[in-house]
Amino acid sequence: MRRVFALFCLLFCQSGCGVPAVPTSDRVEISIEAPVKAKVSEMAEMPEQAEQKNGCPFLKSNGECLSCDSPESFEVALEEDCARLCPGRNALSLGQGSYTTYYCAPKTVQSPFEMNINETDETEVVPASGRGNIPGKTFSAWNGSYYDCSVSSPIRVDSKYNDDSFTPFPCEERIVLKQGGGNPYSVLKCPEDRPLPDEKGFCHSCDEEGPVGVSFNEEKCRRFCDGKRYALRGACLLCPDDLSGLKDVLSCRSCGGIWEEGKCREKRAPDHLGARLCRENKDCGNGEFCYLNECHFIPKEEGGFACLTEAGGDAFSAFLMCQAMGMSVPYEKEVFENAELLKKLCGQEEFSTYVLDNLNTEVKDALPFWGAFVSPDEYIIPSFFMGTIGNEETRLTCIRR
Repeated sequence: MRRVFALFCLLFCQSGCGVPAVPTSDRVEISIEAPVKAKVSEMAEMPEQAEQKNGCPFLKSNGECLSCDSPESFEVALEEDCARLCPGRNALSLGQGSYTTYYCAPKTVQSPFEMNINETDETEVVPASGRGNIPGKTFSAWNGSYYDCSVSSPIRVDSKYNDDSFTPFPCEERIVLKQGGGNPYSVLKCPEDRPLPDEKGFCHSCDEEGPVGVSFNEEKCRRFCDGKRYALRGACLLCPDDLSGLKDVLSCRSCGGIWEEGKCREKRAPDHLGARLCRENKDCGNGEFCYLNECHFIPKEEGGFACLTEAGGDAFSAFLMCQAMGMSVPYEKEVFENAELLKKLCGQEEFSTYVLDNLNTEVKDALPFWGAFVSPDEYIIPSFFMGTIGNEETRLTCIRR
C-alpha cells in the first residue's frame, strides 16, 4: 500500500521500470488506428448487487478477489468498469490522454490524491534460487531473476514479450499482459469460467455484458472468446445478433460470420465453426495453417514467394502461414524489389500486405506490424497495421530466404 503522491511516475512511465511506454498519441501519427481505451455511449444495465451475480466483481488470475467493500483503491482497465461492477464506488482518474489511469475507489474517497492503492510488491516474491532456466518450469524476469512458472504473483518480464504472439512465453500456464512499451507483467492464466484477461489482469467471462478493456492485448479476445466476442479499438466486445454492422473481416469471423463482397453475412453453422477450429498451426493438418482461427490450405510457392489469394487476414495469420511453409514474413524492401511477382501470385494489381520493419532486421521473427501497399506503378507506401487488423484488400505473403 502506498500514498497516491508516489503515483506521479505513472503519468510518464506505464511500465514502472525500464523503457517508458509508447504513448498512444505518438502511435496514431503513423497508424490506421492505434489501440485506445474504448468509450461506450451506452453501458450495460448495472446489476443491483454485482458481487452476488458474478461472485467476485474484480477477480485476479491467482484467485485474489478485490471486492466492492475493499478499503483500498485499485486500477481498472476502463472507467466504466467501476460503475458497472461496483456501482457503490467512485471512478477516479489520474493523468491525461493516453497516459490516463483509471481507479475504482471507496465512496468516501472523492479525490485521486486521497487514495490508498492496492499494488503488487514484487520484492516480496521469492525467485527460484539456483534453478536457472528450465524450459516449461521457470521463466526469467526483466532483471534476470528466475521464477517458477506456477508463481502466483504478477512478475515483470523482458519488453520483447510485448510481442508475445511472436516471442512465445516459456510457461504454458502463464500469459503476458502486453503494453505499449517497457516491461510487461506475466500472470497466471484466468480460470476456465472467466478466461478473458483485461489489460490490468482481471478475469472476465466471455458472456459478460459491456466492453472488456484489453488495449494492446486484442489477440486475447480472439484466443479465449472466439465466436462470442470481437476486438475493436482496444476493447473486447460481445458479438451482436445481427452481424451486418461488423465492418472488417476479422470482427466478422471472430463472431462466426461469413465475409463476402466486403460485408459480414449470416453466422456459420455450428458444425462448421468447430470442424476446423484452431489456435495455432499444430491444431491443423499437413499443408495447412491457422487462418483467423480456422485451418486453411497453404498457398503455392513460386520464385521464393507465396501469396494467399483469399483476401483478408491479420498479422498473426501472416506469421502462422509463413511458419507452416518454413518461410518468413518479408521485409518492406523485399516486397518492393519483387512487386511484379507478388502482383502475379496474389492475382491483384493493388493490395496491401504485412511486412517486417526494416529498422528491426536483427530481430528474428519480429512482429509484422508494418504494412506495404503494392500499387500498379510499383510504388510502396508504408503504413502502420494493427496486430489484429483484417480487411478485404490485405494479402498474406511470405518469402523463402
